[in-house]
Amino acid sequence: MDSYESYLYRFSRRHWELVDGLDRAYKLRLYERKKLDTVHIDRTNILVFCRLYRIQPPEFWFGEETIENIAAHDSKPVVKGSRLQADIDSFWQSLSHKQKARVMTREVAAILWKDKPELKITELTEHNDIKKYGMAINYGGVHTIRNWIKDLKPSRIK
Repeated sequence: MDSYESYLYRFSRRHWELVDGLDRAYKLRLYERKKLDTVHIDRTNILVFCRLYRIQPPEFWFGEETIENIAAHDSKPVVKGSRLQADIDSFWQSLSHKQKARVMTREVAAILWKDKPELKITELTEHNDIKKYGMAINYGGVHTIRNWIKDLKPSRIK
């Protein structure tokens, strides 16, 4: 019987962790910021998803005008994987500075390695273009930049 109780505890623990405090949020309208951050869904992303898969957006979250605009927009062909500039801008703005720096550093590193595949990782971590255009100047941790770019290094085997 002891193993069954252990199994039951492990099986239901994730559920209870997720719903912990739900009654307090529902009854008292008190929310934990950390928990909300882990389950946050951006309205723009929902609209993009609905438009992409031609699904009716949830009416409780969007007004009639928004839904009508989406219906009018749906008459145009949508290519899966395509993004609107507004969606891209919204996504970029949602990133922290460190996340933006990582993306930019990786892009600059890929370009530098394309031009000079013989460059070492240590040379790239100190490269002025990585620091300036990759926005990595503020992230001088011992292995931070190295960890960001090491998987991009061209292989020596050809």
